[in-house]
Amino acid sequence: MIKKLFLLLFLPFSVFSQHPTKCGTPFYINNQSSFFKEAVNNSFMNAKEWVNNNRKKLSTDSILNVPVVVHIIHENSIENLDDSLVYSQIEVLNRDFSRSNSDTVNMRSVFDTIAAPASIQFYLATIDPNGNPTNGITRTFTNESSFIDFNLTLDLMKDDATGGVDAWPVEKYLNIWVCDLSFNVFGQSIPAILGYAYPPAGLSNWPQGSSPTNPNFDGVVIHYEVFGRNNPYSSVNQLGTTISANMGRTCVHEVGHYLGLRHVWGDGDCSADDGLLDTPIAIDQSQFDCDSTKNSCVDFSYDFPDMIENYMDYSSEECQNTFTRDQVDLMYAVLINDRYDLINNNMISTNVETNLEYINISFLPNPVSDFVQISLVTQKKVNNLEIKLIDISGRVLLKKNNKNIYGNHKIKLDVKNIKTGVYFLQTNIDEKINTSTIVIQ
Repeated sequence: MIKKLFLLLFLPFSVFSQHPTKCGTPFYINNQSSFFKEAVNNSFMNAKEWVNNNRKKLSTDSILNVPVVVHIIHENSIENLDDSLVYSQIEVLNRDFSRSNSDTVNMRSVFDTIAAPASIQFYLATIDPNGNPTNGITRTFTNESSFIDFNLTLDLMKDDATGGVDAWPVEKYLNIWVCDLSFNVFGQSIPAILGYAYPPAGLSNWPQGSSPTNPNFDGVVIHYEVFGRNNPYSSVNQLGTTISANMGRTCVHEVGHYLGLRHVWGDGDCSADDGLLDTPIAIDQSQFDCDSTKNSCVDFSYDFPDMIENYMDYSSEECQNTFTRDQVDLMYAVLINDRYDLINNNMISTNVETNLEYINISFLPNPVSDFVQISLVTQKKVNNLEIKLIDISGRVLLKKNNKNIYGNHKIKLDVKNIKTGVYFLQTNIDEKINTSTIVIQ
């Protein structure tokens, strides 16, 4: 049995149905045994119970840092997305989760009291599973034209043997696979799925057989045309209907699933719910629109309109801008409990690999909130040392130059005025350039 939460865009023709079905979650859960459905609810309720018992702690805890590896699987140069799109997607995740996105001003005032930032940040891994330096991006050529078929077979991209690439240890990295998830219909490439994700696997209250058939399939999958911000291929054509998804929020939605969130409308009618008190009840998802007049269900205490601003709806990316407090608390609880190793046993590099035998350089602390102390020990003179703090989009925020360094040397970098997030610390030592990740909180 499997448990999947994903954003499905079934083709609007008779192969599937007369009306598009956009998510396969209800199909998978409702067609399993009652034992499986009970396990789904129990795992969700366990996380909620932890939140209720630790709500005071949640409000004071520091940022949880999640290492990410992005696997780009490509058959052609178009699918082989540029590094800049990967960087932009990490930036979007950090911006939207921290609620530092500028479009929060579009939030309707009725939701002001429930919108909340998440103390969760993402960074591209700097150390691979073998302990070697990495930029957190892998690239794999494939002979597969697509990783989806008319039987909606999934997870082929996650296996070397089926033209994909094996996951890095799923307990230590958030694996994101980026690949082609489209059908070829009458010579036209049409995406069947924009993305999907597994919620936490292996929970103690799940009965045997309820987890995915292969635990190494844990992670997120995104169709290459909607990965990153301003993806040049992001105007997805679905048999004459164009869906614009160029803000990187498909990945935000799927990472929400990865961290335990359900769709905001609860995958059902007005009697269904996503299990969280502060998300308004709705009868169905939005249809890639921004209809602010929609109020499909009557809420019990206060009759909220449908929350098209929520990342876990299917509203257009232009009107999505927030998670709610209960959603934030649940994701935090999942990371603290069900994905404990992800935030506690990951590797944030503090030693910079210089490839120069005569120098050792490190920086502490990481994460940091005020000053980064950069320590150098050199066995011969360094003619020029340049240190840059660079954001995800490539902008240089801080720069220091030092010349004629020998022996022990310490440099302080003041980051108190740099906003919370993931950054790159680049060192240029006599024309040898190295980059490591640093988290500012």
